[in-house]
Amino acid sequence: MKGSLEKIWQERFSRFAERYNEDYLIAGWSQRGLNERLKKYIEIIQALNLSKNIKILDAGCGPATYCRALKELGYQNIIGVDYSWSVLKKAKEKNYEIEYINADIYYLPFKQNLFDHVICIGVLQSITNEESLISELKRVLKPGGILLIAILNEDEIYYKIKKRKKTFLSEVRRYSIANFKRKLEQHFKILKIEYIVILPNIIKWFPRFFLKNRWFAHSVFYLCSKEDAS
Repeated sequence: MKGSLEKIWQERFSRFAERYNEDYLIAGWSQRGLNERLKKYIEIIQALNLSKNIKILDAGCGPATYCRALKELGYQNIIGVDYSWSVLKKAKEKNYEIEYINADIYYLPFKQNLFDHVICIGVLQSITNEESLISELKRVLKPGGILLIAILNEDEIYYKIKKRKKTFLSEVRRYSIANFKRKLEQHFKILKIEYIVILPNIIKWFPRFFLKNRWFAHSVFYLCSKEDAS
């Protein structure tokens, strides 16, 4: 574990797991926020049409929302990794058939080139060293494997309004869409970028067709492939 931000969030997630049972509360999202991310992920994984026998890692799995969704879609070889024992205990209670490992995401306990697909959603906002994380995810992903990694968007207009009002959570890291893309491109080929729009209740009726851009995206999914064996 790299720094104080990671420790703050590890303690926070552990408290959430001891207090709540719902996935979105354990993960620190709103219910709509988690639902939107899960809906988009399922849409992406179904479009990829991957073999059901591939080996999948959920790096920073939390209460294992995505692991369970993959299991329901017919994928069998899924491993969820998280640094909180309390969170993993809740994940196991929800589905004991999935394999869970308590580990530091910067030092994954797996050999090189092991997984066909790696998910990393809801992690980047709570770490200090995204370059180390990206390198470690690349290490365990097979050549030709698919990574889906998510960030919170620092350009989101609603976030900027909250920031000016000082109503935002200071321990949450956000990223520039373009800068993070450049960091990923040092290791992966970018296949697709998806914007996740999560509007506040007061304007959620607004047509989303007009909002799918970097100014309104709360989160961003990068779909990447690993081109080499390093």
